[in-house]
Order: sequence, then structure tokens, then C-alpha cells
Amino acid sequence: MNKIIRIIKLLVFSIFLVNCSSDNATPEPEIPDNIRPPYTVKYEIIFPQNAWSSRTTQVSCTYENNGHWYILGEQGTIFWIDNNNLNQGFAKTFTVTVNINPLQLHLSTNYNPSTSSNVTFKIYVNNILVEQATRTMNPYTGVDSFNGTGYSVY
Repeated sequence: MNKIIRIIKLLVFSIFLVNCSSDNATPEPEIPDNIRPPYTVKYEIIFPQNAWSSRTTQVSCTYENNGHWYILGEQGTIFWIDNNNLNQGFAKTFTVTVNINPLQLHLSTNYNPSTSSNVTFKIYVNNILVEQATRTMNPYTGVDSFNGTGYSVY
């Protein structure tokens, strides 16, 4: 009888352990700190399906140093996307060579949909997704506004 009780206890304990184990969720990637140049940064924007904008869409990919803003990649420019290319989204990859710690990365757009739409922003460092944000973009109201996300590389 004791043997049966022990087997039942062992079964109950085993079931308890199985139920308490972690779900099969993908673990968050470990983002290394103390990153030094050169390293790659990839900016990505996913616009809604059948995206349309009342104005030409601008994308700003910048970094901040002591309160001054700099554009990564093409010096002094902002990227422009016309309506024909919005559904392809936006992606740019840069090699960072400035030795600034932390480096404040920013990604934003002035996308002007006809109705409120969600836009997803992603920032990768050395091919690791370090920031992802979804923002609701509202129709143009006469004031050009940018919305997006940022990440600090340490």
C-alpha cells in the first residue's frame, strides 16, 4: 500500500512540475552592453497593408550627441517614400563608426494616412532586434508631426 501511495505522490509531483514549467515562449534576445564601433544598425518601418499617405512620407534616422542631432547614412538628408513604395516598407542599414556611449538612436516618420493606422518601428543592432514599437498614426491635421521610437546603445 505504501508503494502505491508513493507512486501516486510521484505522479502528482511530476504533473505539478510539468504544469509549472515555462511555456514555450521565445526568450527575449540578450542585448550586450558596452558595444563599441564599428557595429551595424538597421532601421525598419512596416506600414499598414494598402498604405496610402496624403503627403510624401518622410523618414528620419538620426542619432544624438550632446544635444545635437545627426543623420546616419546619407549626410544631411531625410529619406522620402512615395505612395507607390509604402507597402514595401522602409529599411536602411548603417555602420556606426562614432564612439559615443550611449548612442541615442531615433527612427521616426511623418506618415499621413487617410484614417488612423498602426505603423511598426524596429531597430536592430548587430542583427539583434533591440527595439520594436507600434504607433498609431493619425490623418494630417495641418501640422506635420513625426512619430516613432528610439533606443540607446551602451
